[in-house]
Amino acid sequence: MILYLKNIPIEGPGTLGHFFTQKGFSSRTVELSQGEPLPRDLHDIELAVILGGPMNVYEEEKFSFLRSETEFIKGLIEQDVPVFGLCLGAQLIAKACGAKVYRSPVEEIGFRTLVLTEAGRKDPLFFGIDREEQYFEWHGDTFDLPKGAELLLEGSQCRNQAFRLGSKVYGFQCHMEVSLDMVKAWADAYFLGKNKEDRDRKQSLVKNFAESQEKFCQLSENIYNNLLNLI
Repeated sequence: MILYLKNIPIEGPGTLGHFFTQKGFSSRTVELSQGEPLPRDLHDIELAVILGGPMNVYEEEKFSFLRSETEFIKGLIEQDVPVFGLCLGAQLIAKACGAKVYRSPVEEIGFRTLVLTEAGRKDPLFFGIDREEQYFEWHGDTFDLPKGAELLLEGSQCRNQAFRLGSKVYGFQCHMEVSLDMVKAWADAYFLGKNKEDRDRKQSLVKNFAESQEKFCQLSENIYNNLLNLI
């Protein structure tokens, strides 16, 4: 079973969820912002996916579920359950492992060129992936690497973009799971301004994703297939 932890309704598993459904996996989605409880039994979880959200990991007073989610992630790692974090999910993994999460030197929204490190080029999750690729970003925070983690992907302005801890825990600052419909929904939800600048920014973001989605979805599926081999 694939377990998805959702921090906000509009940030779901997207293309990753579709991939595992097509491969015949059952799944369970926990809507944390809606008060749904975390599972107590971890034995049937083949992979736990920690999804994104606009909140920050240090906003536990405002989003109380973040506290229990962080503790749950600690338990998953201690029980050797494979974990895959996306954006906020990666930041929550970093926090659960004792690393610092803080404001990024730059806000990154849209495609950015990210580069595989030497460790990343050897990592099985990136088998068949070019050293430089365009990855989709939407974040304002970043994180230090947890103790013992290896940096796999790095950016020119926000360095820490993907890491592996042990052999079963991966965190991605970028959003591998997004589809065009998701980008449209996020742009409508998160760009709240009504001025021409915001409208132009939304239009440019959606247009750019639409033009690049075929190549990006192939990149995502390559990583998903490698992830499947790992679990």
